[in-house]
Amino acid sequence: MIESYYNIPIVIFTLWISYRFYKRLNEDENTSISLGTGCFAFGALALSYLILVYMTIFLLFSELETLYENISMEQYTAKVSDVNSYEKKYKGKIRTFYIPTIKFTPPKSSKPIVEKLKNESRKNIEIGQEYNVLYDSKTSRVIVASKVSVVLIIIGLVFLFLIIYSLYYIFSKP
Repeated sequence: MIESYYNIPIVIFTLWISYRFYKRLNEDENTSISLGTGCFAFGALALSYLILVYMTIFLLFSELETLYENISMEQYTAKVSDVNSYEKKYKGKIRTFYIPTIKFTPPKSSKPIVEKLKNESRKNIEIGQEYNVLYDSKTSRVIVASKVSVVLIIIGLVFLFLIIYSLYYIFSKP
């Protein structure tokens, strides 16, 4: 996450870039975008740009860290050994949620590892069902392998491209 002392420079940078972007859009006769004048137009632009910057930072840094952890961990196939369920009222309906307990044995160890997963599912989970899990032998941490990090990193890269393009637009000569 972003440390609190980084927030002030990020906000100042974003306000400065938003101001430059706002001036450039209002001065450029070749663009079909007209923001108009006034504090509301500048505020909307600054807020949009601030959200874009924070989403880019969050998606890239947090997901790159997760991806690095996933790459550094060993991958195993685990089988569900037990399933706990509970009922919860959700949007006026009673829903059943399932929490699996998995079991796998790393090749370097003769002792099987049994771990209750932290993620819950609404789908019925059966004993013997297989999961791809990542295991860190140093910290004894087990997580379910996911491709979501790669998708979020791609979204973060698209946001980064938008920021770089807007900087190019602001500082290029008309």
